[in-house]
Amino acid sequence: MKISFFLAFALATAACHQSGNGDNSEDTLTACSDDIDNDGDGFVDCDDSQCLSFGICGQPDTDTDSDTDTDTDSDADADSDSDTTTDTDSGTDSDTGFVVETDTGIATGMIWVTLPGGSFEMGDTERPTRQPIHTVAISTFEINRTEITVAQYTECVEAGECTEARICDGCNWGDSGYEDHPINSVDMAQSRMFCEWAGGRLPTEAEWEYAARSGGREIRYPWGNEESSCGRAWMAEEADANGCGTFRTARVCSRPFGNTAHGLCDMAGNVYERVEDIYHDSYDCDATSEVTYCEGGGVAPSDGSAWITGGDERFHVCRGGCYTTDSPSQVVSARGMCYFTDAVSSTGLRCAR
Repeated sequence: MKISFFLAFALATAACHQSGNGDNSEDTLTACSDDIDNDGDGFVDCDDSQCLSFGICGQPDTDTDSDTDTDTDSDADADSDSDTTTDTDSGTDSDTGFVVETDTGIATGMIWVTLPGGSFEMGDTERPTRQPIHTVAISTFEINRTEITVAQYTECVEAGECTEARICDGCNWGDSGYEDHPINSVDMAQSRMFCEWAGGRLPTEAEWEYAARSGGREIRYPWGNEESSCGRAWMAEEADANGCGTFRTARVCSRPFGNTAHGLCDMAGNVYERVEDIYHDSYDCDATSEVTYCEGGGVAPSDGSAWITGGDERFHVCRGGCYTTDSPSQVVSARGMCYFTDAVSSTGLRCAR
C-alpha cells in the first residue's frame, strides 16, 4: 500500500563536539498575508517570513484566475476527507499541482516530490568553479523531500542491503536520539547503495540545482533571496557556532522557512548532499586555465545528466552546505567537492528517480 503525502567542501568538516541532541523549538508559522501572483510568474508574491512553507507561499496558481489555490480542508494532502492518508498509489495535490508519493515498507517515511521538467540557467558569476552560466534542460524527475535519515538508513542495513555508517565525533550513526537526523558518515558507495535499495539513485548536479531553485527559478537561496540564517538553515551563523550553536546536525525539516516552493527541506545547511557528478573546476574545462580538476577537458552536459567523464575520479560534487558552513556556502549555485571514499559528519544524501 502507498500513502499519499502531500566541502567549505568535505574538507570543511571541522571537528564537531556533541552538545545535546540538536533538537530545536518549532518555528511559529503564519499564513501568507498576500496570496496573489502579482508579477505573473506563477508563484504568489509575499514576505517569506509570513509564509507557510509547505502550503501557501510558493505554490503555483493552477487555475486561470490571479489568486493562488488554497486548501479548503485542513489536511496537507488536500484530500476531500479529514484523513491525511489514502490507499491511492500516488497523490497529486489539487491545489499545488505537485505530486508527492511515499512507499511504505521501503525506507519508511520517504516522500518523493515530482519536479516537472524545464530549462534553467545553471551556475553564477561569483566563483570560477560555478562558471560559465549555461542553459540546462531537465526532464521531469522525483526527489526526496528530506535528507535521508538515520532511521531510514538503519532499515537498509537491517535488510542486509547497506553497510553500517562510520562512528565518529559528530556522526549520527549509533547515537541514541538522532534517528530523525540525517545520516552522515557514509561514503559515495554507501550512498549509491542506499538509493538503489530505496528504488532510486543519487541526483545529478543539474537536477539538484534545479530542485534547489524551486524548478529553475533565478533565486539565490532555496527560499528566495533573503540571506541565510538559523531561522532558515541549520548552519554556522556565527564563528565557532556550528549547527546554530549545538555543534551537531538537526532533525530533518526542522527549518520550514527554508523550504523550497515544492516543500523540499534542508536544501541549504544541515549536511552536504552527494550528487553523481565527478568534480570539475568549472562547467567548461576546454576554456578554463585551472586544470587541476579538469583533466581531459570537456563541458558540462546540457541535458541534465551527470558529468562523469574527465576530472579527478577521486572527487565528486557535494551540494547545499552543511551545519559547519556559513551563508555563502548555501547559495543554490555553490559547489563542494567530496572524496569518493570519505565518510564524514558534514556529508549525507537524498535520492532521486
